[in-house]
Parts: sequence; structure tokens; C-alpha cells
Amino acid sequence: MSQDTTNFLKLDCDEITADKAVVTEVNGRTDAITVIADVGAADLTLTADQKKARLVEVTAASAKNLILGLDAGQWIVVKNNDADTALLVKNKSADTALSVAAGKSALVIAGTGGAIVSILTA
Repeated sequence: MSQDTTNFLKLDCDEITADKAVVTEVNGRTDAITVIADVGAADLTLTADQKKARLVEVTAASAKNLILGLDAGQWIVVKNNDADTALLVKNKSADTALSVAAGKSALVIAGTGGAIVSILTA
């Protein structure tokens, strides 16, 4: 079986370098980092601008939830910078919270209906 290689370039090399591209927004998302100092005494829902970021850092977790509000198929990395407290993450307020351990990060993906379908913690 042959493969169609139309519009593909074959190259043999040890290293490829390119100038750095600056992208401010792609598909409504930015490379900005949203930093939240404290989830606080009540559940905290990301604003429209905050959830455009690809990374959300929380410096002080609490017993309350960080609510992402992502659309189906959207993803975000949540980093818990707190040294002692796990961060509770939901996509919608009615969801069951997922825990991101202190000092860890999680890749969160929203499924159809907006529920979190995947979480990968590192």
C-alpha cells in the first residue's frame, strides 16, 4: 500500500530550529497564565478571561471548589502551588470535585455535557 505524500516534505536532519512565533490568541485561547492567590471562603468560578488561559495557578487552596466552567472539549492545566492543602476542582458547580494534591498539576479535559472526563495529575 502506498502512502500519499502530497504536500509533505521529507527531510533527514539531526536538529530543526525555527524563529519563535508569538501567538496571542488561538481558537479563543491565550498563552497567558491565570494566577489565583486564594480560592477563599466560597467556591470560586473562573471568569471568561481567566478560563481563556491554558494554565491556572492557585497559590492558596481551601476547602472550597475551583469551578472551571469549560465548554465540551476544552482543556486547561490547573497547578496547585499550595504546600499543604489539596485543591478541589469542578467544571460545573453540580459536579463531583476532583482533588489536585498540594504541589501538583493536573490536565483537565471537559467532555460532552461539560463534565470532566479526564484528569491527568503530575
